[in-house]
Amino acid sequence: MKHFNLKRFGRVLSYTFQTLRRNLLSGMVGMLLCYVFMFVVSNMNRHASLPETQYIVDQALGMSVMATLIFIAVATGTLFRPEESRQGRTALMMLPASNLEKFLARWVWLWALILGGCLMFVVADGLHAAYHWLQGNDVHSAVRNISIGLSPDGLRFADAHAEAMWRMHNVDIWLMFIALHAFYLFGSTLLRRFAFLWTSGALALMGFVWVWLIENVFNSWDEERFLWFIFVLAIVGIMLFTWLAYRSFCRWQLITRKYLSV
Repeated sequence: MKHFNLKRFGRVLSYTFQTLRRNLLSGMVGMLLCYVFMFVVSNMNRHASLPETQYIVDQALGMSVMATLIFIAVATGTLFRPEESRQGRTALMMLPASNLEKFLARWVWLWALILGGCLMFVVADGLHAAYHWLQGNDVHSAVRNISIGLSPDGLRFADAHAEAMWRMHNVDIWLMFIALHAFYLFGSTLLRRFAFLWTSGALALMGFVWVWLIENVFNSWDEERFLWFIFVLAIVGIMLFTWLAYRSFCRWQLITRKYLSV
C-alpha cells in the first residue's frame, strides 16, 4: 500500500488514539498539575504582595513558558517510544496502511497531545484567578497578558517599518519553534533509544555554533536582513527535518541497530 487513502487513514488515526489514549490523558493531567504547581510556587514567593497579584501571574507565566517548551520537546522526542520494543515496532509495521498514513496519524496524535497539554494552562490560570477572587484579592489573568503581548494595539511604533519588523520578529519566533519541533520529530524517528537525550545534545551543539555565528557574523547585519535570514532558515529547517523524519520512518526495519532506527 503505497498510495494515501483517506478512509484507511481515518481508521489508522482512530486506532492510534485508541491505543495511546492513556498517554494522551496522562500528558494532559501531568501538564495541568505542572501549571498549578507553577502558580503555587509563585504565590509562595516572598516578593509576592497581596492583594496585588500581577507579579504572581507574571512569574507563573514565565515558568510555565519554560515548562511548555520542555513538554513539547519531550513529547516530540519520545513520539515513537512505544516502538522501541520489537513487539511495539512489529505492531505498527503490520498495520494495513501505508507509511504515510501511519506517520501522519501519529503526528496528528502528537499535535493533539501538545494542544491538549497547552490548554491545561488556561484551566490552571482560571483556577488561580478563581482562588484569588474568592480571597478578595485583585484578579489578573495570564492568558489575557499573553493576548495583550501578542497584539500590537497597545504598542506605539515610530513608523510603519518598525511595526513591520515587530510583526516579522513574532513570525520568526513561531517559525523557529516549529523548526525545533521538526528537528525533534526527526530525532524521534532516526534514533531508536534515548532519542530525546541525543537530539537535545545535538541541539545544544548547534546552539553553541549559533552563538558563535551571532558574535562573529550576524553582528554586522542590520535587523531586517537578519530577520529575513531567520525566516528563510526556519522554513528550510521545517521542510528539511520533516522530510527527513518521514524518510527515516519509511526505512524502519524489525531488526535494527542498537541506537539507529534505519
